[in-house]
Amino acid sequence: MNRIILLKKLLLIWFKLKSSSNLKADTLKDIWRSLELHVLPYIGSIAITEIKARDFINALEPIKLLLAKKVDKSRLYDINKNHRRQISWSKNLVSNS
Repeated sequence: MNRIILLKKLLLIWFKLKSSSNLKADTLKDIWRSLELHVLPYIGSIAITEIKARDFINALEPIKLLLAKKVDKSRLYDINKNHRRQISWSKNLVSNS
């Protein structure tokens, strides 16, 4: 018997497994919402044996800029955090001299 499994079904199974991990509820909600918005409408109804890499690329192409902005914002946060840490370290060094 050859069963056809759609990507949506596979993602539901994966999400249930992921939900039992140590991720926060808000993180899990964000993950599923992103899948609902950006993946499932485009390729959720395709059998997993038929999906090609190009299908994922095409589905995610519209959010590439959004993801790039998030990464840039995260990098900026890290840079600022490290800069504040260096300033604090420098102040402690000067005050202890």
